[in-house]
Amino acid sequence: MEDRRVRAATAAMSDSVTTPPLGATAPAQTAPQRTALAPVAERKIEEHAAASTVREIQAAFPDRSIALRIDEATQIVQTLVRDDATGKLLRELPDEEWLRLVVKLRAFAAEAILDKSV
Repeated sequence: MEDRRVRAATAAMSDSVTTPPLGATAPAQTAPQRTALAPVAERKIEEHAAASTVREIQAAFPDRSIALRIDEATQIVQTLVRDDATGKLLRELPDEEWLRLVVKLRAFAAEAILDKSV
């Protein structure tokens, strides 16, 4: 599956980059120009993979509803599992407590790394 992602990302990036005619010198690209294409292609691949994974899980558990959401504070993908019959939330992966802990740990790490001697 990883090879498919890499090939798709490479193909998406190569389609958008034009090559100069034979014998012509290639214009110099800066690092931001080269890397600006990769996140867009990667995100599309990740979204497609996530949708495929959700479909596979829903096929295995037809009485459950699966939803993915991105936690705004941590930018971590959270999976929500609901019972279709009752609409009750059965499970959050990772749960809210874990996400709050991640926020606290990131704040602590940012403060601990800060050089206070300057």
